[in-house]
Amino acid sequence: MSDLYLRRHPTNAVLLLRPNADGTWDSCKRPQVERKKKNTLRYGPDGWVLYDTSGQSGTVQYRPADGVSQERSRPPLGAWYRQSSGKEGREECTLTDVEPTYVKFEDPNMLQAPFIDISVADGGDVVRIEAALKRTPATDAAFEALLHKFKEVVLALVQRPRTILMLQLSLQDCAVPSMRHVKQFMSFVSEMTWANAMVVRGCAVILKPQGYSGYALQNIVKMVLRLLPPPWQTRILPTVAEGRAFLDQITVEEAQLLARCSSPNGTPRSVQTEKGEACNGGTPSTMEEERSLLSVDDVACIDPEKSIVELEEEKEATLSIEHRRSYCSKTSCQSLGPDVVDAELRESASIVEPQGCWGSGWFLTWACQKPLTTA
Repeated sequence: MSDLYLRRHPTNAVLLLRPNADGTWDSCKRPQVERKKKNTLRYGPDGWVLYDTSGQSGTVQYRPADGVSQERSRPPLGAWYRQSSGKEGREECTLTDVEPTYVKFEDPNMLQAPFIDISVADGGDVVRIEAALKRTPATDAAFEALLHKFKEVVLALVQRPRTILMLQLSLQDCAVPSMRHVKQFMSFVSEMTWANAMVVRGCAVILKPQGYSGYALQNIVKMVLRLLPPPWQTRILPTVAEGRAFLDQITVEEAQLLARCSSPNGTPRSVQTEKGEACNGGTPSTMEEERSLLSVDDVACIDPEKSIVELEEEKEATLSIEHRRSYCSKTSCQSLGPDVVDAELRESASIVEPQGCWGSGWFLTWACQKPLTTA
């Protein structure tokens, strides 16, 4: 039995299906956290069906198109459909045993923007994107254009059945973003959840807090990870070298995990052909335990006039002062008594968006609170 490829239309995203010795096929293009749940294509009372629970709000079924003849020995190639229990409805698919071809990214500077340096290294099976935000302010148009180009890259990668994506983002020398850009980014990530989960396997955030704004930036990164916990390994590291080593290790772990798996006839597969194997192993995100009160659906419906704190307060009737105090930087609050901190937290509960595209007012007010002084 050979690998099968289930292509979704119109995105052309491809699910890699690996054969098992018992005549079933496992869906392999899944992040580490989701590998403990087997998504298996098998023959049942109603014929061939694949139940997919990866990154979905409900159960998704893949079945052969109506009227297609089915045999127990092998799933029928050709027309299939994807049926979701949610609001997505029915989607046409194609099942084939021919691996799709693709064209690699040739321009390493394809994602460059005035406010960020981005390098794209396409190795075929492994694509790495390294980005470093600059202090140059981002205009709304430039930020929107970058998100659009990155979306095109991810949608191109989901068409490759064996490709994984490693991300590195340096925030060490960046300006503080505006609240609307942070919310826009979170909405974008929420929209691209299914595609990111298919290809991203690791993310390193480079940040060594220095001074007040540095710790504020660190806290806001953790806030984003709490609101949108990634299913892949994520870590905040102080240097670019450590970030690269972390991503290299994940790639090695993936390769070792794949190399341990073998084909149904007992012959070990090579690392090159084992990308995306769905084994029982896998390490969840290092930030997975830090979850927010908000769900992905809440983030997708963010009201631009409301702060994240206000959204969380609506999700739970009251957000305790102790909970909000945990967002405060230790460097700015550790020397103060609890009464002083609580009073300042109450004073700075609201967030006012500063003028311009970039600014630190909202950032410091919410993430670290305003500078505290004692008499």
